[in-house]
Amino acid sequence: MNRSKCPCSAEIVWAQSVNGKAQPFDLVPAERGNVAIFEDLVGFEGAQARVVPRATLEAIRAAAKRAGEPPPQHYVAHHSTCPRAAEFHRSGTGGSATAAGTFGEAPK
Repeated sequence: MNRSKCPCSAEIVWAQSVNGKAQPFDLVPAERGNVAIFEDLVGFEGAQARVVPRATLEAIRAAAKRAGEPPPQHYVAHHSTCPRAAEFHRSGTGGSATAAGTFGEAPK
């Protein structure tokens, strides 16, 4: 995963969304996270972010616990925790700001 720093000074990681756009995530995985980041999906280059439905996430965590394994790491999109997110929101687009210069340097 590519790492950078948001203008709010938080450390973030970048992954590609399902529609191919670079998206920033908080560096530290969170219990409330609903995004899995995969580094090695066949047919994809770079880290890939996939939203995990809540019921699926709970089932995955329960299975890991039963198997005595650590639960998988899940992340939170940085725009949901960034205190400066409103500065980067592109009015009228319905999307989050993920281009270089907003939440730090997006991966090439």
